[in-house]
Amino acid sequence: MPNNNNNNNTNTLRILCFGNSLTAGYWHYGLEYHPYAIKLKERLQQSITEEELLPPNTDIVIDVEGLPGDLAVSPPGRFLGRMEGRCISPYPTINILWIGCLCSKTAYDWVIVLGGTNDLAYGTFSPSQIFAALQQAWSTALTSSTSNNRTNVLALTIPECSAISDRLTRRRDELNAKILAHRAERFYTFDLHSALPYHSLSENERERIWDDGLHLTDEGYDLMGELVAGRLVELLKKNKKTTESEDGRKGKKIGDVGRDELNKMAVTCR
Repeated sequence: MPNNNNNNNTNTLRILCFGNSLTAGYWHYGLEYHPYAIKLKERLQQSITEEELLPPNTDIVIDVEGLPGDLAVSPPGRFLGRMEGRCISPYPTINILWIGCLCSKTAYDWVIVLGGTNDLAYGTFSPSQIFAALQQAWSTALTSSTSNNRTNVLALTIPECSAISDRLTRRRDELNAKILAHRAERFYTFDLHSALPYHSLSENERERIWDDGLHLTDEGYDLMGELVAGRLVELLKKNKKTTESEDGRKGKKIGDVGRDELNKMAVTCR
């Protein structure tokens, strides 16, 4: 799965964390940013070393594309345009929130998408409208694949917040169910809503993880990174086992076989 760089005999695993304020790591009323990508990269690097999921010389490059307040429904949102800018055409502006190297037309191995939180908050868009907008963004990432790289999408469900509203809960549950039920080649999901609760936590746990009832603290974003990394590691393990089984070369590592072979795994989203 990682891209092989023949110039320095290293592999690169490229990941794009895409979304809004929760992806950007917004906290402390926007005075500080702590993207979950920080812990995600740390955890993945650890897994490479300890579990040998990727060749030991693999570099992990994570770009963070998080725009606070953006809407998935485009227009009026810029969600789809931003995704197209990252995955299709040269991206003209540099986001200050980044890890690694920002590149135009980057061939990503994984695009992790979290969107729809602001659309739900507005209350004017139906779950079906928001889901359709997310599908467009996912499709853009998936179709950005090249002959040398096949992009995978990991879609996250929308987590809870402090607001107590039967209507909001019903609409969020409907949207999350649609996300989890979606099937497409190289498309996977992670139920962040179940993994990162709000209302079931103790008051002390809430204060530690949640910042303002909607955004997380730096510690909360680290937890989010750990959770997302756990799911990604799980998928990398499945890809490795599937590749070894289908290819018949049990001793091969993930970086020793072609990209096309690595992505034959049947879609398992939950």
